[in-house]
Amino acid sequence: MGDAAFKQELLDQMSGRRGVNHYGAERFEADETRAHRVVTEELKRLGWKEDELAKRAKSDNLKVAT
Repeated sequence: MGDAAFKQELLDQMSGRRGVNHYGAERFEADETRAHRVVTEELKRLGWKEDELAKRAKSDNLKVAT
């Protein structure tokens, strides 16, 4: 498929356009990519590092606010 950046671009494009020709593995990978992007964006918005998620309670107001 090419390099990692190209694959990432294809996965990002696929997240909104699924058809009968997209199977489980491709759907899972696209969903996983989207979820990772959302978490990364929210961490950046909050000014947190990834390990901050584990340090805070599940009911932390900033974790559940959005």
